[in-house]
Amino acid sequence: MGFNFKKGCDLTLCLLCLSFILILWRSPGRSEADIFKPVRGDESAQFSESFTFHLKIARVLSEKDALWSEAEKEFQLAKKINPRNYQPYLGIARLALKKEDWTLAAGNYRRAVERNPDLTDNNAKAYLGKELISFTKEAIRRFRDIERKKPRDSVNSRNLKNAYYLKRKLAGGCD
Repeated sequence: MGFNFKKGCDLTLCLLCLSFILILWRSPGRSEADIFKPVRGDESAQFSESFTFHLKIARVLSEKDALWSEAEKEFQLAKKINPRNYQPYLGIARLALKKEDWTLAAGNYRRAVERNPDLTDNNAKAYLGKELISFTKEAIRRFRDIERKKPRDSVNSRNLKNAYYLKRKLAGGCD
């Protein structure tokens, strides 16, 4: 008698995910519905636990190539719980970059920076200097190549705007 795991998914990862769930479920006075409930009014403690739970699960899942789609779902749930927080957008951008989806990465890096301008401030603790600089340079290069081939592509035009927005923010410019 044994368990059937997906190919590429190891026992340690599954146990880690289950332990997060058990920790939240065993909290006194909490029900299953409380864990996944979006915040309303002054429920910041429940909101924080649920948001943090989804971010941690997503980060663990994003380490395994076979589990990227599950990681993206967890980041999306965290984004629904707190759409003003930059962390889910940053997670999705990094995941998209691993999958080489430059369009998704550019849009989500921009949303992350809009929600937390400190990501581009080299004096701030949250500064993502090398990561954003290298992404921006490569994204602009790729999107310019596409523009040469398809000059009237509206999606690529939006991608270029996102990349140039990041470049301006890294240079200390305004919106």
